[in-house]
Amino acid sequence: MCTSQFELFMSERETSRLFGIDAQVYYILKDKFMTHALSSELLINSSYDDHVLSWRNRNPARPISYRLSFVTDYQDAIELPVRLNISSSGLVPTQQSALQMVFNCTGRRPAVRIELNLSLTNMSGNDDITNLSLKRKKLCSVSNSASGPSPNEFGQNFKDSLQFKASTELPGVVSPANIRAKPTSTEIFYVAVGVASAIILLVAVIIFTLVIGSSNHGSGLLRLDGNRNSSLMSLPSSRKGTLSSFSIPPSTSACDIQLSLAPLAINRESVHLGEVLLSGGFGKLYHGVVYVQDETEECYEQKVLIKSASGVCLDQPPLLVYPHSDKGNLKTLLLQSNRVTHHLPVSQLITEQK
Repeated sequence: MCTSQFELFMSERETSRLFGIDAQVYYILKDKFMTHALSSELLINSSYDDHVLSWRNRNPARPISYRLSFVTDYQDAIELPVRLNISSSGLVPTQQSALQMVFNCTGRRPAVRIELNLSLTNMSGNDDITNLSLKRKKLCSVSNSASGPSPNEFGQNFKDSLQFKASTELPGVVSPANIRAKPTSTEIFYVAVGVASAIILLVAVIIFTLVIGSSNHGSGLLRLDGNRNSSLMSLPSSRKGTLSSFSIPPSTSACDIQLSLAPLAINRESVHLGEVLLSGGFGKLYHGVVYVQDETEECYEQKVLIKSASGVCLDQPPLLVYPHSDKGNLKTLLLQSNRVTHHLPVSQLITEQK
């Protein structure tokens, strides 16, 4: 048969109908025999009374004759002879055609083994004869209430019966060992839920990492490094001074906070509180004066705003010293701007207030 290119297979439509899987199963492909597929016993559910194979001779110049016969282990299990959609002998068609076999159970046996014997003769002159044997096991219902396994169970049994690795890999051939049953809607649902949960968990881990990373960066405290260098820190004034950042390392313990804030500290004896401007749950705001010593050790007064901080775990509640703002707060500035007959830019309004 090396010059005939004979093919015998079970179509994807048939495997889907009987077993719920989408794959073609080849028994012979271009005269190559799939030994494991030919030797496997195929289960047919009691819900189906027929079985369809596909075949063809791809080389019309080399005709092939065939003869079909059937052998069963129980003669009374199915109606004999087996009904076919073609004659039991003749020529293999040159176009892809269906070979349909009808197995009508008599109801006397729960199952019957059927052996399909196919004899092929190459009529090209040498009269080579090839005998094939395909094994089937047909399940039957003994009573009307009996029912066979579901198509999905048959698909699993069919895959189990065809667990082999093809010795020759051919293009377009699906090895029965690689056949996968169609996933059910329940399996698809659980897979989708698992994937969604994994994505949500990954996003939560990323966000948590970013939040922890950002919280480890302490916000900087501001200090003034002016030209008036002294043992005490100089305060900002309208004449001199530049702002630079001062930060406390994140690993600093509570006991070392006072040491960390030492570069910002002002001697409390140099600070004198004046009248109370505002008071609230977070402390009071005072007018005040700080006595600062310059490079020539000359002392001078500098007006400041002093805020007392409440709720701080130190020996003495700290005083926060700010530059004095003689133009009032932002609320007062905005209220004054509403009384102006013509609207001015904020920068120009501030300039006019000076």
